[in-house]
Amino acid sequence: MTWESYLTDSNRTLIDLGKDDNIIHAAIGIATEIGELKEAFDDINRKEELGDIYWYMAILWREFELDWKSPYIEKSEETIEFLAYTECLNSLDFLSKQLLDQAKRVKFYKMSLNKFNTDIIHHISVRLTHILVKSDFNFESILEVNINKLKARFPLKFNSSDALNRDLNKEREILERG
Repeated sequence: MTWESYLTDSNRTLIDLGKDDNIIHAAIGIATEIGELKEAFDDINRKEELGDIYWYMAILWREFELDWKSPYIEKSEETIEFLAYTECLNSLDFLSKQLLDQAKRVKFYKMSLNKFNTDIIHHISVRLTHILVKSDFNFESILEVNINKLKARFPLKFNSSDALNRDLNKEREILERG
């Protein structure tokens, strides 16, 4: 699945809270999913958490109308010195807190969105790329599996009941099929 297709498909399960609150939702979601990625117990769970992080990244992509090709940073686009897996996780954790701080400034200090530091999103993208490369995971496959999981969870569109009453066995089956 391409990033462009993912942007469209992932939007189906978004609760549109308005631009500012969508960005806050994404920042909180990225931070919590990075925490879950740090606790992931196997490759299937790691891929799931990465897919969830990309779902929240898609919100930021749409709201800020980012014009980068995708959050997967090709080696030819930028020189990337790859960090160790643990360093990547720690860096993602730190960056997610910077993202939360930006969201806090928008929501509570009324900072204008045009002052939002979108470089943080780019740095998160670079670290996610490190994780994918270090783990030998396929970016487009992770996107596709994430959409399949969300289609099973939310057959029509997002609703709170389905979000709170998930069929984890069904979701795990989808994740294992990859």
